[in-house]
Amino acid sequence: MADTDTRPGEWDGDEFNGWRFIPHEGVQEPKEDVLDEQVKVWVARSQPRDKHTGSIAFDISFNVGTKNESLSRVSIRELMDLEDNSFPYEEVTEAVNDWIEKAKLFPHTRRKCLCCWKKATKGKVLCQGCHTKFGEVIYADYA
Repeated sequence: MADTDTRPGEWDGDEFNGWRFIPHEGVQEPKEDVLDEQVKVWVARSQPRDKHTGSIAFDISFNVGTKNESLSRVSIRELMDLEDNSFPYEEVTEAVNDWIEKAKLFPHTRRKCLCCWKKATKGKVLCQGCHTKFGEVIYADYA
């Protein structure tokens, strides 16, 4: 852990076990998966599209279960991490992989690109132009 830990406690270390953080009594550890508990990504076979770019959009609920719950429609382009070639939410990755699988199973079905209004290449989920820009991210987690 970093020295910038804000929980009350102290660092302890020795030559055999290394450094470890010991929290004070009565202080609960924060949950590591708080993000997963407070965010819900709504996924369906037919997803809405961004009206300006034409890219697939996901409805994401933030602060689920609280009175501050809010819903936002987020474009798949905004969810892409181009440096890491990944998506921040597992549900988005699973949906994209499912669409890739269906495109491979049914290559002659006409479908639109996930990132724009253009027609997708046969057996793929992206058009030729978007494949050069976003292909590594879209096909990165496909197994």
